[in-house]
Amino acid sequence: MAKRLTDTEKWNDDWYISLSNDYRIVWQWLLDNCSHAGLCKRSITLLNMMCKTNVTEKEMIEAMNNRVILHINHWFIPNFLKFQ
Repeated sequence: MAKRLTDTEKWNDDWYISLSNDYRIVWQWLLDNCSHAGLCKRSITLLNMMCKTNVTEKEMIEAMNNRVILHINHWFIPNFLKFQ
């Protein structure tokens, strides 16, 4: 089981606090489920089931404001490596 650092300053980040509760839990799920390289298997069905949300991939990518990038069969979180 991987251990992850969390940014306690996220609660002061305008982007994060502007997200709806659904997208905050989606963001946390992505961070908790990506690989050490910041890659998360692309499955909007699994994401919605685990987060109890009903978002489309397009809506999710737009809400993440370039913090999540489509990469073939994965979602890529570019800043994950730098932060961890």
